[in-house]
This record gives sequence, C-alpha cells and structure tokens, in this order.
Amino acid sequence: THVVAMEARGFILGTPVAATGQFVNTATATGCDDDSSCDTDTGTATVKFSWYGRTPGYWKNHPAAWPTPYLPTQLLNTVFTLPSGITSPSGKPDAGDTLMTALGYQGGSGTTGAAQILLRAATAALLNEQYYGEWYPATSIGAITSAVNAALAGTREAMLTLATQLDKWNNGIEAALP
Repeated sequence: THVVAMEARGFILGTPVAATGQFVNTATATGCDDDSSCDTDTGTATVKFSWYGRTPGYWKNHPAAWPTPYLPTQLLNTVFTLPSGITSPSGKPDAGDTLMTALGYQGGSGTTGAAQILLRAATAALLNEQYYGEWYPATSIGAITSAVNAALAGTREAMLTLATQLDKWNNGIEAALP
C-alpha cells in the first residue's frame, strides 16, 4: 500500500489565532494498493491554543466564586497529604489550615517554604480545574492531587518545579467559561 494523496486543511503557519481560540484540523488520506484499489479516510482533531486559569490572588479575593464542592473553610489536608517535616516554626503548612489559608502562604526557604509555594499554586490549580474543566491544562483533579502529594513527599526542587508549572497554568486567561 502506498499513499497517493494526502490533504490537510486549516492550519496555516503565520496565521494569527485568537488568544482563547481553538482550531479544528481535518486531514484526508487516500491510499491505493498494487491493484489500484483505493480507499480514503478523513480524521479531525481539535487543538486548543490557550487555556483559562485564575491566580491564587483571584481565588483568595473571590471566595463566592469558588466552584463546588470546594469551600474556603475546607481543610487543606482533606485534599492534599501533608507529610511530617514540612511544617515551619510558625506552623505553616499545618493540617488545621484551610484552602483559603493556603492561598495566603508566603513561601520561603527550605522544604517548608517550597511546600507553601506549591500548596498556594496547587489550591488555585484545584479550583481552576474544577471551574474550567477541559479548558484548564490539567487532566483531572486526581492528577493534580497525585502530583502535588508526590512532590510534597519529595525534594524542595520537585516542589518548586511543580509549583512553577501550576503557576504557569494558573496565569491563563482570566475569564468566564467559554
């Protein structure tokens, strides 16, 4: 079998795309065997060029906008696993802290500071994923919590790497659902 024709429609290099846009790409392929028997098939894929997200500051200042089932008073340890050894002398992060408290963490040095940075970004990511769904880059709430729990159990570098990724996602376009 060999391909005798292939056509792709839609994407043109250099064409500007709206910041919140998505693009549907359609490709058609035709193949023929040695007996000149041909078949054609078409496939379509949707590509999103950006995502939506809100920063920790947004969620901290807009508790009424929090998507259910999450509440500002919900304990942090009902969502994330806080390993021993990440609590600072000031007691942050602590199992008694709420999701709202985590949005106000300041970060700092050592693993405790990295844990605060990660939990601030992770709380916003959790809210963004619940609110925006497929328009937020994470694949699921479970994927966020698993990645955060693994990073919290790891090194400072692992925590900061994940926090950086979540911060990038949280700084998407702040808007209502598309």
